[in-house]
Amino acid sequence: MRNLELKEHTIQLPSLGKAYTAEQKEKLVNGDSITVRNFVMADQRELSGITVTLNSISDSYRLISLILNRLVVFPSSKEFNFDKLLLTDAMAIMYAIKWKSFGPRFVIEFNCLNCKNKQEPVLSLESFKAKYADEIENYKADGLVYNYQAPSGNTRKIVLHLPRLEDEKQIKIGIDDLKKRGEA
Repeated sequence: MRNLELKEHTIQLPSLGKAYTAEQKEKLVNGDSITVRNFVMADQRELSGITVTLNSISDSYRLISLILNRLVVFPSSKEFNFDKLLLTDAMAIMYAIKWKSFGPRFVIEFNCLNCKNKQEPVLSLESFKAKYADEIENYKADGLVYNYQAPSGNTRKIVLHLPRLEDEKQIKIGIDDLKKRGEA
């Protein structure tokens, strides 16, 4: 694991672009990076409107999508479908935006449930560690095969993929459907 690699406003994605098609990779900076801009007051106004309407964790897709569409400079959302981003890459981009907009220190304020004292741990984004694709043997984002042996003794082959932002969208759709049917 190594520190998030952020140079100026360009962040090298933890996937190093290996999770994307050749056409998508071609649109990234150097085939493995994305350039972001600073968060400004207009972004705050736009986000405050959406956060008022967020009604559950399932709405995280809307919030992340809005931030990416507003603050990723290159490639633009017209050039690169952000729904195809791995969640790990999307989160790295979110940290990069936070870092470049507000600095590398992140203070979390809360009251301890036991002693009720105010706690203010400080996280340094400069020291956040990420596992990059070149550090993972046989890295791939799609076609991960897992052989599952059921209690009956039957073996099933399960093919998985690493979660992408579009999976968050599908989860939101599923949760909204359950709410409509009164099952959530």
